[in-house]
Amino acid sequence: MPLRTLDALHLSTLLFLMNEGIEVELATYDVRMSARAKALGIEVVELG
Repeated sequence: MPLRTLDALHLSTLLFLMNEGIEVELATYDVRMSARAKALGIEVVELG
């Protein structure tokens, strides 16, 4: 699953926080980012 550099940094940070037991969700307008986050098990709040 190809990712843009900043998207990869954001998603890896969210995964790190989730692994530390912190509840997180991603709010985004970006359809690609949303799809990749969902595939990784990150809760997404779609804004658009």
